[in-house]
Amino acid sequence: MVNIDYLRKLRFYKTPLEQAFLNSKAEECEDFARILINNRIMNDAIDEEIRSKIRGEIENFLVILITGDPGTIKSSVMMQLSKKIQPEFKAWQISFLMEEMKEKINNSQPLLVFPLDEQIFQHGIGIMRLIHEIQNMLETLRIRQNSIIICCVTPKYFDEAVFNFILETIDKCLLGTCNKNPKKHEIRTCQYCDGKDHEIKEAWVRLAIKKGGKYMGLYYQEIEWNSELWKEYMPRKLDFAKKSTNQDYARLDFEKKANELMNLPEAEEYKNLKQLKLLIEKKIPNLTSEEKELLAQQIKINRRRTEG
Repeated sequence: MVNIDYLRKLRFYKTPLEQAFLNSKAEECEDFARILINNRIMNDAIDEEIRSKIRGEIENFLVILITGDPGTIKSSVMMQLSKKIQPEFKAWQISFLMEEMKEKINNSQPLLVFPLDEQIFQHGIGIMRLIHEIQNMLETLRIRQNSIIICCVTPKYFDEAVFNFILETIDKCLLGTCNKNPKKHEIRTCQYCDGKDHEIKEAWVRLAIKKGGKYMGLYYQEIEWNSELWKEYMPRKLDFAKKSTNQDYARLDFEKKANELMNLPEAEEYKNLKQLKLLIEKKIPNLTSEEKELLAQQIKINRRRTEG
C-alpha cells in the first residue's frame, strides 16, 4: 500500500506556461478540475485491481492505455505498471509494431504483459488497423490470461470501453530527490545532477485516471530511474526509430493506399493475406515485409467496413 498522506504532500514543479495550460484544461473540464482541487488520489484502487488480477480473483488480464504529451514519462510509467502486473517483466516483451505484439502473445505463456510503444503512432504505422485488432484481441487475451499496455499521445482513436482504465500524464516534471539534494526538485534539470557519483534517490510522476470518458482521480507512480530494464529498452526504441526513418514509414498512409489497391479491377481476385501480399508486391514492390503485412491487414479491414 502506498502512503496516500505522503503522496498528497508532493508538489509538482511547473513553468508558468505549463501551469496556464493546466488551468485552461481545468476550466474546460469540470471533472478534471474536481480531481485536481480535491487531490483525489486513487492509487489504492488501481493497485488493488492489479493485485486482484495477479491473484486470479478477477479476469486475469488487463488492457491499459497511457496517454500524454511527448516527454511526460509515459514509457517509464508503462514499464513500472508492467512490473506491477508481472514482477519478472523484461524489456523483450515491449513491441513497436502490432504484428510483433500479436506474435508474442500467440506464442506466450499465461500471465504475461505485452506493452506496445507509442513509436508506432509517431511514425503513422497502421493506426486504424491497430485499433480494430485490439478489439478483436480481447478474447485471445482472456484465454491466454495476458495483458497489454498501450502508449499513445492521444486517446482520440480508441474506444475507451476497451480499456480497464486510461492513465493520462498531466505533468512534464519528473519530481524526485538525488543524493546531493534531498529536497523535491525536477530531476532532469537538477543543478546537482552532474558528476559520476550522482544517484537518483526517488522519482515520481503524476497521472489522471479516466473511465467512461470522465476523469475519476489521480494516480502517482514512482519511477525506477535508469534501471536495468530501462537500459535494455532504450537501445531497442532508438533502433526502431532509426529503422522507421530509414524505411520512411511516415510517408505511407496505409488506409489511403489500401483503398487505392482495393479499387483496382483485379483486386477482387486476391482474397486472403497471402494473396493480398502478392498483389502488393506486384503493385508496390519496394515495400519492406513489415509494410506489406500492415498494408494487407489494412485492406482486409477496409473490406470488412465496406461489406458491413
